[in-house]
This record gives sequence, structure tokens and C-alpha cells, in this order.
Amino acid sequence: MTHENIINDAISEAKSITHKHILSIINTKLKGRNRKVPIRILDAGCGDCELIAYLQNFVPKFNKGLTVEVYGFDVFDSKVQFSDFYQKANVMLSERFGHINWESRIKLISSNDPWPFEDEYFDIVVSNQVLEHIDDHDFFLSQNWRILKNQSFSIHLFPVKNYIVEGHIHLPFVHRLRRWSLLRGYIKILSALRMGKWKYISKNCTLDEFATSYADFLTYYCNYLSIGDLIKLGKSAKFRTDFKYTGNFYYEKIKEVFKRKHRFLYYTDNSHILSIHFFKYIQCITLFLEKSNSYDNYIAKYYLGKSNTD
Repeated sequence: MTHENIINDAISEAKSITHKHILSIINTKLKGRNRKVPIRILDAGCGDCELIAYLQNFVPKFNKGLTVEVYGFDVFDSKVQFSDFYQKANVMLSERFGHINWESRIKLISSNDPWPFEDEYFDIVVSNQVLEHIDDHDFFLSQNWRILKNQSFSIHLFPVKNYIVEGHIHLPFVHRLRRWSLLRGYIKILSALRMGKWKYISKNCTLDEFATSYADFLTYYCNYLSIGDLIKLGKSAKFRTDFKYTGNFYYEKIKEVFKRKHRFLYYTDNSHILSIHFFKYIQCITLFLEKSNSYDNYIAKYYLGKSNTD
């Protein structure tokens, strides 16, 4: 299979531009990586496991000679997924990759449980539209740090509190309201004006039912963070915290509109200091976390005359 065929297949089989974007970042970071060492990738909050299937299929194809193992887990008490999502995901993966024991790779846990993997087991952690549904972000990032190897990284795509139109209900600023009665009333008024999601399902539920259900959904199952919140959380969890590759995501979205092919290797991270202040209002940002700290080794090497690896 030629490289051009791999690109065409990766474009046609992607369920979302977010899948292509995550694959592109992984390809960029794996360039030049030692091919003798297996790469383990974890999808945190894997849901229907379509991203797992996509990465298991295409990361090895773009990185010839590299052994890739993709794992995942999700929680059974989030109420975001359908009740049988775990069973369907395992069936799908077994049909596509029958040679892999997915029962050992895909886990189902409680949202309060530690992640069911060993310390420093993974090279990469990814998540797609997950962090806005996490109740305890400190716990999530501490577990992320624990299971990552040193000098490794994680990629998280999700909307932040700053963005304007909330993606689940398609109404502006609803995710910024905290008082339940005010939130419900705001949803009801805008929906009555034929804004947002209700107009598409109005035959199936009343306006009162819709406003009440989504006020509860935003109250109990969504927890949006600001850019400032993320920087503080990343520092507390001992990560290098950045938003590079956010610009790449929107550049590729614009290219998609004009029917131009997606790039699966980024030559620049588009990490201009001002870019995140614009993109945070649109939709997704790309949170990039690195488990790396060179300063301890710097002190040992230049002041004590030895390195931490001696």
C-alpha cells in the first residue's frame, strides 16, 4: 500500500476531524522514535472505541516498523454513554482486530476508581470530548501523570468554558449559568425562539421536558474549565502545560471546507501566544501535556558534576 493510499484511507475512515487531528499529532511526535520499542497508547474515556480502532489501524501504517498497542477505559456511571456501549465496542473491535485480546485492553470502571493500569505503562494518553464531563479534574490529571512514562505526553481535545455556543444543546452561554432555575428558564426561552437543538426533536418531547432534562444534564454531567483553570491544574499535576496544535486543528478544518486533504504530519505546531485567546471561543482546544522536567537533571549535571542517569 502506497503512502498516498494510506492517507486516503485515513481520511475516509475517520469518524471525525478530531480523530485525524489526534493521529496527526501522534505521527508528528513519533517521528524518529526508536522502532524497537513498542508504543502503548491509552484512550481515556474511550466510549464507542472508534478512536481506538482508528489509531490501532493507522498509527502503525504511518510509522512503519513500529509496534503499537492501543488500550482504553471508560466509566459505567457517567450517564453520558448508552447503557450497552461497552459491549458493542468490544464486539466492534473483535470484528476488526480478531487477533487482539480486547478484554485485556478495554476496561470499564467507576468514575472514582484509579485507572486500571500500572505506573508508567503508557507512552501516550489521548481523550476526545471527555474533560468537559469529568467531575474531579485533579484526580483525572494525577492518574494521567501516574500511568505515563517519563518524557511522554498526552493529548486532550475538548471545549472550554470560554467558548460561546455550548455543543450539546447548541445554545449560547448556557454552560456558564450555575443557578438551576435560571439555567432552565434560559434554555426554555431560547428554545421557544427556535434556537438550538429542541426544534429538531420537538415532536418527541415537550419544551418543559427538554429544558428540565438539559438543565440537569449541564448541572450534573458537565464541568467546563477555563484556560486559566487548565494551566493551574496542569502545573499542580506536574505537567508541562501547553495548547500547541490547537491552531493546526482549525487550519485543517478550514482546509476541509475547501476540499483539501488533511495533513497527517504537522510541520509546525501553530503555537503562537495569541492563538489560544481566539480559538478558545470557537469550539475545541488541544490541551498538550508533557511529563518531563529537565531542571533536576540540570542541577545534578552542572552543579554536582553528574546526571540523574549516572
